[in-house]
Amino acid sequence: MMLCLPSGFKLDPSSTGYKAEVHAVGVEAEKRALEFLAAQGSQAAAVDSVVKAMRALHKAGQLDSLVAQFREIYFEGDIIDPTPHSALPAFMRFT
Repeated sequence: MMLCLPSGFKLDPSSTGYKAEVHAVGVEAEKRALEFLAAQGSQAAAVDSVVKAMRALHKAGQLDSLVAQFREIYFEGDIIDPTPHSALPAFMRFT
């Protein structure tokens, strides 16, 4: 779902409002991911169906533009995420 955040996000675990920030980013990512899927003709709403739909779109190459956009904003420093790289999907591990 991080792919659907075109302006990036910055999360700092030492911030006093970290949990609220994570929640806000998650809510925004969920909203945008569901909008993206709806635009692709998917009615997915539950987690499993969203993951399945996103995998199918990735296999079909329909996420390529989102991945490229994500890479660009990642390297511009507009994404700061404390998630360990090992927890990210392989196509999102850049370093």
